[in-house]
Amino acid sequence: MLAAVLLIAFLLSLAPTLLSPSRAQATSLPAPDDAVARLNAWRAGVGLGPVVHDELLSRGCKKHARYFSLNPTHRGHGETASAAGYTKAGEHAARSSVLAYGERGPDAGFEDWEPAPYHRMALLDPRLVSSGFWSEFGLSCMQATAVDFGLRTPALTAYTYPAAGQRDVPTTFWCYEVPNPCDAVRRTDKRGPVGTNLSIQFNGPWLRSDAVNVTAASVAAAGRDPVDLTVENRGTKLRGGLVLIPHRPLRPGQTYVASVTGSVLATADDGSQNQHPYALSWDFSTPGVKPAASLKVTVELVTRTRVHLRVDLQSTEEREARISLLANQAPVTRITRRISGPTQRVSLPRPRGRITTVAVLLRGSATQVRVAARMATDISAYSRPARR
Repeated sequence: MLAAVLLIAFLLSLAPTLLSPSRAQATSLPAPDDAVARLNAWRAGVGLGPVVHDELLSRGCKKHARYFSLNPTHRGHGETASAAGYTKAGEHAARSSVLAYGERGPDAGFEDWEPAPYHRMALLDPRLVSSGFWSEFGLSCMQATAVDFGLRTPALTAYTYPAAGQRDVPTTFWCYEVPNPCDAVRRTDKRGPVGTNLSIQFNGPWLRSDAVNVTAASVAAAGRDPVDLTVENRGTKLRGGLVLIPHRPLRPGQTYVASVTGSVLATADDGSQNQHPYALSWDFSTPGVKPAASLKVTVELVTRTRVHLRVDLQSTEEREARISLLANQAPVTRITRRISGPTQRVSLPRPRGRITTVAVLLRGSATQVRVAARMATDISAYSRPARR
């Protein structure tokens, strides 16, 4: 349970912190490459491109972990120059990373960063391009501020958490983040939990987003009234996005539909400001819902010009599948196909650059609402040029 965990966020660097007791570890667990791979799988699950592992950033996190081992009572984003183990690289890592305190295993940090909206939104920033990681001496550190303002989409694009069709979404958030998003909720029990916080982030053709406006928002299970919500859409910690906070824990075994409308006020390269409207609707389910479909994707062959996939689907109805290849930081090839049988083979043009992920999103044929989970398959092993 995360109730005993405390978070502190350093707002200027957008780098939150998780706190809990610590014991010494020998080496980073997971290894930095594995941690960045896990981050990329998470990002792919919500439709985002991968980040690159920057070993220099990982070394900064390693130095900050060593600083913490020599100053075990230290908490927060920074280092004291006169303290043992101080380095400029460690100081920079402390100010530009999400942090988690307490000895952890292969899931170091992620089990706490994912439920906490400010941490989550830092790692799922659409313009994040590189990261580093280290977990040792009871401190987990992951860089989260290496963004590229040139990484844009041609039109407004929204990225939701939970992702469309995501299953087994926790029902409860225990309000352990500081600053605490739950403080925005008017409730009598200030120590009690709320529902899982939903987050939405945006990218588009703009230089920067200045404000996210919300005209309507709702979260409702089938056949039930919408839950009471608080919308948080102001502050740099949101990375140009917004958070929906259900006032009470969600019900288990339910499929919820979230809907949000509004606009993003953004500044273009020439300094002009424009409103970019959005209207979003997606579903997710809490533990106890039987899956509507199961999906497996296998890379069968990569040639100089084509990528050949096998899609295995178990479903009670025909599905529409959107299949994307990701190279560099964004989807570069995307097709939509109807999948009516248990097995279908799909061929896509092979893009230039290093292919890192194939992502598939299913939609139900009757409602065209996204009902199944995204899944990603790493095909980096096939990234080298194929022989003629």
